[in-house]
Amino acid sequence: MAAGILTFHRNNNPGSVMQAYCLSTFLGLPIVDFTYPNRLDAIKRLCRLPGDMACLEWSSKKLHTTKRLHKENEAIEYINSLDYVVIGSDEVWKHSNAQRSHLMCSYPNVYFGHNIKCKKIAYAAALGHKSTLGQNEIKHLDRFDLISVRDSATYDAIHNVSVELAARVQLVSDPTFSIEFFEPSKVKKGSRWLESDYGITYSLMQNPLNPIQWFEAVSALEFAFTRRMHGLIACLLGNTPVHVVCDRPKVKHLCDMFSLADGWPDQSDINNRIRKNREGHEHFRETIKAFIS
Repeated sequence: MAAGILTFHRNNNPGSVMQAYCLSTFLGLPIVDFTYPNRLDAIKRLCRLPGDMACLEWSSKKLHTTKRLHKENEAIEYINSLDYVVIGSDEVWKHSNAQRSHLMCSYPNVYFGHNIKCKKIAYAAALGHKSTLGQNEIKHLDRFDLISVRDSATYDAIHNVSVELAARVQLVSDPTFSIEFFEPSKVKKGSRWLESDYGITYSLMQNPLNPIQWFEAVSALEFAFTRRMHGLIACLLGNTPVHVVCDRPKVKHLCDMFSLADGWPDQSDINNRIRKNREGHEHFRETIKAFIS
């Protein structure tokens, strides 16, 4: 069957690029190479650090994508030629109508399945800071055939508005948990990218690291500080103790998932929880297979 993934893959953010890479690899599907022009222009303007450009260039060269689609109508036509499309991961349901931002797309858009006629599967999708859904958004989400969301805030927002829709929603973690894309055990502790062996995960963007190298660099730290979800994921994968500024729903969900309020877990506990997250991805992949067969 013909299928593809619709996500935020062209990015200067290593976590966003890696979630796209991991999901594409895990499902064995190409990424539909479409990004709304205003979003792509904004991302290019934000490429101020060497790591920003390294991430954006890596996403252009290393991701498994379809042909480049420059306009929304081209993307819709291509997607409608498929048997099904997987939409997600990331904050694909965060839009500029709810919160003004040059990085967001206006609503309605293809990430909500607008004008998409083929079967639609939401994979670890998220709303971002938005905690409520409008009636039109609910109607769009109700047209999805399968739905999984990435964090408890998105899960609760859907549960609060529609009992029928809530019964169909599953929680699935970020796709960077779905595969092992680097080997933490082979990363030597001791940063060669920062002046000390501890630091803010974002400060590593001062170096021209591609997304995989960025995750490895975080895991090489002895201690880290972060307020970013993928900064925290990199610390968990690399067993780097971290002080987390927990001011975002997606970060809070991850802290709760790993019980970080009780202190930094031991390595065996982290590994067990990572394994359970991976099993969640495998279960949802089997759900997809059963649905399309």
